[in-house]
Amino acid sequence: METKSSPFHIAVIEDEKPMADLIADILHKFEPLIELFETGKAFLKCTSMESFTHVVMDLSLPDLDGIELMPHLTRLPHTCTILLISGHSEHVIQAAAFYGKALGFMSIKTLRKPFSASELRAALGLLPRESTLV
Repeated sequence: METKSSPFHIAVIEDEKPMADLIADILHKFEPLIELFETGKAFLKCTSMESFTHVVMDLSLPDLDGIELMPHLTRLPHTCTILLISGHSEHVIQAAAFYGKALGFMSIKTLRKPFSASELRAALGLLPRESTLV
């Protein structure tokens, strides 16, 4: 029996389990390989970091915040999309994105909590297969 391989390998770095589970549920229709990490340090121990296509990262984590974690993300592929999520003000999120771009990340996006399923999918560049142009 052949197993289906997903073109998407997504890391979700979020300390609030209900939020992490919600993100995974929203993205489930794309049949991605999703790995959940509750802390920045847990993510840094990941041995498959080089295979991620997307990283969804909360800026407020209990051990390392998103700003402290970003310099460690250089092991990610250059094509990886990084999505910064936070309940902080838009100014804080944009400043974090600016820092990420200064570090050389090509595709860094932001999303303020709370967000909708369609906003999450759009920010990651994932469109449902059944969507049509109107």
